Amino acid sequence: MSSKLEQELAECMGTKFRGGIFVKNGLPFAVSGQLSKEEKDFICEWNNDSMNSEVVVLDNNQHSRLLLGTKDGYVVGFAYKNGDEDTQNNHNETSS
Repeated sequence: MSSKLEQELAECMGTKFRGGIFVKNGLPFAVSGQLSKEEKDFICEWNNDSMNSEVVVLDNNQHSRLLLGTKDGYVVGFAYKNGDEDTQNNHNETSS
């Protein structure tokens, strides 16, 4: 099952994301691309059922932005590529 999910994650990644992860009950069971340990840990611990999706900037690394979403207890997280132009623009807007 996890290899199929990894394939689906890889297909979702394209040009904006460098890594993705699928989590259930705090445990990763499908990972694709490149995620740092800090990013994996943050996504596994993240839980916000009140929002469909959210973009988070990790405090320790201002260039690390994550797109996170939850549904029915599942968490999906994607890490934006550092050189992504949209990511740079959004970060500048949220920093002001």
